[in-house]
Amino acid sequence: MKHLKLLILFILVNAYAFGQGNPPSGTKQLSTNQGYINPVDSTIWWRISATGVPSFYYQGVRFNEMRDSLKKFSTSVNVESFRKPGLTDDKIIQDAIDYGGKGSLIVLGSNIVYNIVNSLLLDSNQALIGKKSVLKRGNSIFTTLSSSAGASSNSITVTSVPNGWKPGDQLQLYTDTTASKSSSLNLRILSIAGNVISLSRPVNSSVDGTITVWPMGAYVRKIYSLISSKHLLDSVNAPFSVHGVIFQGNKENNNQNYYWYANPAVVIRGFQSVISNCYFFDSPNETIVSQGAHVIGNFAYNINGSFVHISGQADIETHAFEQENMYIQNNYVNNSNIISTLITGHSEGVITNSFNGGNATITGNRFFNGGEAVLGAFSTSSLPAHIGVGRLVYADNYAENFDQIIYEFSGGSGSIEGSVTFNGGEFNNCGINDWSSAAYYGISGQSMKLSGNTTIVNSSAPITYISKDDNIVLNKLTKSGNPTETFSFVATGKSSGNIVALGADLAGNPVMQGYDSTFTTPKQTFINPYGGNVWFGDGIDDGTGSKYQFFGSLSLSGRLSQGTRVLSFYPGNVSNISLYESGSTKYGFGVHGNDGSLDISANQDEGNIRFFSGSDNTSPTVRAIITRYGNLLINTTTESGDKLQVNGSTISAQYKLSSLNTAPSSASDTGVAGEIRITSTHIYVCTATNTWVRSALSTW
Repeated sequence: MKHLKLLILFILVNAYAFGQGNPPSGTKQLSTNQGYINPVDSTIWWRISATGVPSFYYQGVRFNEMRDSLKKFSTSVNVESFRKPGLTDDKIIQDAIDYGGKGSLIVLGSNIVYNIVNSLLLDSNQALIGKKSVLKRGNSIFTTLSSSAGASSNSITVTSVPNGWKPGDQLQLYTDTTASKSSSLNLRILSIAGNVISLSRPVNSSVDGTITVWPMGAYVRKIYSLISSKHLLDSVNAPFSVHGVIFQGNKENNNQNYYWYANPAVVIRGFQSVISNCYFFDSPNETIVSQGAHVIGNFAYNINGSFVHISGQADIETHAFEQENMYIQNNYVNNSNIISTLITGHSEGVITNSFNGGNATITGNRFFNGGEAVLGAFSTSSLPAHIGVGRLVYADNYAENFDQIIYEFSGGSGSIEGSVTFNGGEFNNCGINDWSSAAYYGISGQSMKLSGNTTIVNSSAPITYISKDDNIVLNKLTKSGNPTETFSFVATGKSSGNIVALGADLAGNPVMQGYDSTFTTPKQTFINPYGGNVWFGDGIDDGTGSKYQFFGSLSLSGRLSQGTRVLSFYPGNVSNISLYESGSTKYGFGVHGNDGSLDISANQDEGNIRFFSGSDNTSPTVRAIITRYGNLLINTTTESGDKLQVNGSTISAQYKLSSLNTAPSSASDTGVAGEIRITSTHIYVCTATNTWVRSALSTW
């Protein structure tokens, strides 16, 4: 009854705050050191303080939403009234839950730490209310197999049965900390006889299929969620609510195995379920596994897995309405996904997608320091329930220090139902993100801010505005002082202040214009009239060919640099390409279409034509020179005056003289060493200056 009075007090305060009526005489507003109602957005703020828990004001659920969640509760049950000697804490709470029944309000004791060793099972439309109350997970209790157990076995034999294990408890087999070496779950105890435990189903093989016979010494432990539903596996909508509870996951004493499916804090499914104003610390695995719930105004810190693992039932197509409209708002999460997905098997993001992992709105949250990604995998492989890609909205969140934005895109081909929409918010230091597949998965949006080391590459997603550290800002504006051009894309350089704008002129021609930082003086223009020519330059072509243009397939008229023309292309039947020397009308290189010739010319009086090669592109080696006198030098730069000068050996299949030489007049005739003359009767060789020898030729 005490809490019911508090509920009435809340409603009256809400009416008072909005001028809808005055509270009865004697009714007090919320104490200023406990909290207040914000009249602007109807949110409750209150102060929470407990041992080991930070003390500060934190925004809570919207009052109207809390009112709607609580108004249906007709019975208020005080948990502490069920405390009796010899009962465990979770037994006391469960007795209160069972006593209250559907639609009741279960109120935990104020400032009490409850040790939970069995899952608390709430009924339909119940609400669990904490008053600085802590639900602490008990230390993990495990044993080992005393003999091996095959995958088809419905029973196991253990070295000893831990105290407190009972029929209905859920067990897990494992050989190390990874999900791959864990048994698939839902192994429930049917009965216990000595050290033999009968199970509700066969043990089965390990998740990765490598263990088909569980060896003697394999570990067996009891697993449980701190809070779940009595109707979790039923095909009915059975929502419940949790408000203001502090969850202590005690992960240092629950570190034997990190399979994501084991030991979540809360498993909650069903339309109108609510988790609000709760604190989650030290979760050993996933924190909240849910679909259809509203997760609002919570705080999570130092959690091994995901904050929210969006997961519906396998028969979601039959019961879709009850597991849609997941709403994750105004939560603060720091240090999530501490254990890698390679170990957990499936906790890829601070928000992880699983069966029916879309159908959700994620807005106004603050996510910091996650080990993996902000959002888990988007996949089409789990048809008919797509993972993450069905009608998911991500808006106005802030994420900082994650490996990437989305863990991965997978699933191959298949129809994509719905979409993923990004609106607003910022990703700071969220890595390199390859979004080449993003459009296929229906990703789109209006805006997104990237900062720090965050980049998106190869994006196929149609996101309208993206900003990156203020260096690139995509927005829509009209040029100052000239309203005739409106640009839908503007990129701003932070350091220089230069602006590049993409838009259209009054004629509807697409324009890309460069401006200075004042956005008034154009620096360069690209214009493409519909169905016409393309111009580069500072305005529309005036017909004289003085502007940069493309005509038809590809024609360029005018210069490509400051000064006189350097490179020109001439249209017409004769296609000429000429490379001009600066300041000259003489071309140095030309291709002439009329005769197919290739011209290379050194038109300056002292000009040579040189050919270079070598690995050093700053000072390559001269390999050949055609001098201004028409002499050819190979592998030398020193000209001797000969028409062909080779520094090195030459080889040929044969040599032919254009005509026979003139014989020296005598053995002392003028000559230089190495000179050779061939006549019809002799071969003459100059062996030293003005010194000749000869050899006679004969017939055969």
